[in-house]
Amino acid sequence: MEHPVFTNLSPAQQDALNKLMSMLGPEGVSHFASQGPEAVNARLESFSRYENALLEHV
Repeated sequence: MEHPVFTNLSPAQQDALNKLMSMLGPEGVSHFASQGPEAVNARLESFSRYENALLEHV
């Protein structure tokens, strides 16, 4: 993660970030990082909740 906004993430956030990065691609990751740390944290939390909700139905 070369973007400074991705430092100091919890292990759960890092896991969510890795999953998102595989879907977003380089340009998407740059856009994601440009939104700032608060937006990144909110989106990672939302992604984790969405993923958990999907897994509950499997």
